[in-house]
Amino acid sequence: MTTVRPSRKEIIEGLIQDARNFRFCGPGDDPDEISSVTLGYRYLVVQFQRLASRYLPEEFASRLNAISVVRDDLDSAFEAAAEMAALFPEIEDAIEAMDKKEKLGGAVRPQAQLSALFVNHAADILAETNLGLTGPEIVRTCGAFAIEFNVQIPHSAYPFDAPNKRTALAQNLMAFSESQRFLVIRELCDLPSSRSRNTNAARNLKLTLMSRYGHLDAERLRADVNEDLVMQARHWLDSFPEVLMIFNQATEKYRMKLFARNLLDDLRLALEKLVQAILGSDKSLENQVSGIGQFVKARGGSPELSNMFVKLVDYYCKYQNNYVKHDDAVIEEEVEFIIEITAAFLKHFVRLAACGTA
Repeated sequence: MTTVRPSRKEIIEGLIQDARNFRFCGPGDDPDEISSVTLGYRYLVVQFQRLASRYLPEEFASRLNAISVVRDDLDSAFEAAAEMAALFPEIEDAIEAMDKKEKLGGAVRPQAQLSALFVNHAADILAETNLGLTGPEIVRTCGAFAIEFNVQIPHSAYPFDAPNKRTALAQNLMAFSESQRFLVIRELCDLPSSRSRNTNAARNLKLTLMSRYGHLDAERLRADVNEDLVMQARHWLDSFPEVLMIFNQATEKYRMKLFARNLLDDLRLALEKLVQAILGSDKSLENQVSGIGQFVKARGGSPELSNMFVKLVDYYCKYQNNYVKHDDAVIEEEVEFIIEITAAFLKHFVRLAACGTA
């Protein structure tokens, strides 16, 4: 006989039901009853922490993991129950999203934790002895974020009370929350000294940070857009700050659900500016289509790839002309696709430009 195992969603839903129906006792009840109640509710809390916290946003996961129930302490059980009741809607939303992904055939993976292991790796690169940041640079950047987030860092002055600057930086980073660490490491990667003295290592570290821990970015896009593709485009646009600024304006408008037509204009302009820069021509995008084909071929692209780019860019221009430049009736469902195809164009054109001619 085959036993059908319950899904994770069903297990968590059962735990929610058990928690909502949990029978507490009063302080005047038998001590054995109080022990049974507090231990029983502690078991429920631990089950939630082990099964559900990995699927919650950091803020709610932290709140869930901070809940504790002390044996024979009814007050701690009552406080835990109140906090759990406030978290149930968030847990239910999280498992509903998990269920939808499973039905669409996507693997549901816990979000990667920005742990001490990655922090130490980042510190080894960013504070590398010869090419990395100096002690004062580490103090200035970490100190600025410590003030902004009201965080106490262990090394707020230089010289450090630590074996070396790598250790000092890692310890400073660990004082921040995960989402704050993400922002600090990204800022350190973008510092002019990192980009000039330790260029390749800093760029690769930032790309790993963005692709693996992008869910910690407070400025991330809505779930409809492939965030990894957008972040990769941003990474490759480091050498084209004007294009990056325009592209970021477009994605910010999308994130804020503002100005659909304007954000598509921004996307077109970002692509047009990049093509102008790499082809050395100030022509409009629609007048650069043949030049794009020649550019792809010159960088070793196959005739099929060159023709594909030509066709795609040609239709991209026609779409913009028909639905954006001369008409406010932007089809909302198509916005996500235009963001993603623009990001793909930007990424691959920069990569081809970096290859040199064949």
